[in-house]
Amino acid sequence: MRKKGLPKTGGRVAGTPNKISGTMKEFIINILEGNKKQFEDNMKNLPPKDFVCVYEKLLQYIVPKQQNLITEADLPHVLTIKHVGVDGKEIHPDSIDCDFPQSEDEVDLSRA
Repeated sequence: MRKKGLPKTGGRVAGTPNKISGTMKEFIINILEGNKKQFEDNMKNLPPKDFVCVYEKLLQYIVPKQQNLITEADLPHVLTIKHVGVDGKEIHPDSIDCDFPQSEDEVDLSRA
């Protein structure tokens, strides 16, 4: 075990692709390319449930799985609204003759 603060030695260099992932992708691609017609015929003859199962299992080697992300943010001061008249002068919101949203729940984004 190396002591804290010492530089890392050995192992894979940053940016070097994982050999197993690359090998599996190449293997599956070769199987599919070499047996396209037979594979397509076999896939067409599978029941829908089995077709989806095979398709999904192969897809995981080509397309990376997406991660669920949960982001929490407190954004009360991110957006500042200035009310400006036609003359370019700022208007105090209390002097405007219409209702402005007081919270994000009051904003209709379906027209955006």
